Amino acid sequence: MVSTPLWDENGNYAGFLGGTFYLEQDNTLHEFLGKHFYEDGSYLYVVDQNGTLIYHPEEERIGQMVDGNSVVQKLMDQKSGAERVVNTQGVPMLTGYAYVPSANWGIVSQTPEEEALAPTLKVVLDMFGYISPFFILLLLISFSLTQKMVNPLRQLANYAKSVRTAGTEVQPFPTIPTWYYEAEQINHAFQQYAETLRHKMNVIKRESLTDPLTGLANRRYIENTLRQWTETKKQFSVLLLDVDGFKKVNDEFGHQTGDEVLRFLSQAMKQHVRKGDICGRYGGEEFIVLLPETSAETAYLMAESLRMFMSDTVSPTGEPVTISLGVGTIAPQIDTKTLLALTDEAMYKAKQEGRNQTKLMRTIV
Repeated sequence: MVSTPLWDENGNYAGFLGGTFYLEQDNTLHEFLGKHFYEDGSYLYVVDQNGTLIYHPEEERIGQMVDGNSVVQKLMDQKSGAERVVNTQGVPMLTGYAYVPSANWGIVSQTPEEEALAPTLKVVLDMFGYISPFFILLLLISFSLTQKMVNPLRQLANYAKSVRTAGTEVQPFPTIPTWYYEAEQINHAFQQYAETLRHKMNVIKRESLTDPLTGLANRRYIENTLRQWTETKKQFSVLLLDVDGFKKVNDEFGHQTGDEVLRFLSQAMKQHVRKGDICGRYGGEEFIVLLPETSAETAYLMAESLRMFMSDTVSPTGEPVTISLGVGTIAPQIDTKTLLALTDEAMYKAKQEGRNQTKLMRTIV
């Protein structure tokens, strides 16, 4: 039943006009409400203040009591709102409901949750499709920038690790491109530190392997070289030489002059060897020359050249100082220790036979 008051032209109440809708038949209300019944499963129904269905798209349900429905209960309490519910068929629905005070009706509109969210999901997927190329581009740019920022630090860290584990061998500082201030400053500081460390290590290494008086290789360097050559089966010859009457030089001219004589001999040795030959001080006034890939004959000629130079050249004492030399050559049947012993024997034979001589080591069969 729907009614409306009637008033005359003077505003006096004249009665009312009423009409009855038969909701079970085709009528205006049915036509209006039926527009909310879509193919996607959405539908609309109406209840009165008692929770009775007065309209439903399924005509057989009109007149049913649905006051147990949580939404209907809220309409009976004259409330409006929206929520998610599960209908009597177990389908999750998104529900909107409104109370109509003028008629004491409650109108409920329901749409399957899956259908309601489908457009949203499509919008999300479409948006993802639109923005994904830009997102990938941004990701690549971010990755590239990150690598450019991290790579210098990674290279510095790797170099620091190599320095920590290298012992005495410090590698040259690598070229590390930097494009921002912080990395550039760290790079510069590392470079200065690395160069200083390399210099100090080289000085320490050189001092540990060099005779401080003559600047020649010391005994440790000579023994390390002989060990390496023996391990690699390198062919070589050895010169052992000793200053004749060196005690007399010290006694007559003093130890300072004696040191000058040793330095004078060292310079003469350097002048009479080839590139790749190694001159060393073996101890006291005894010196050694290592001659790689050199035969006994060639080694003997080099020894004689040095001997004659010393005997013909004025030394720091004001007169020539002579030397005695022994020449030895490595052979399959002898080891390094034996080679040095035989060469030393040859040198002392040169001294015993009058000094200022060169003798070849005796051959062992």
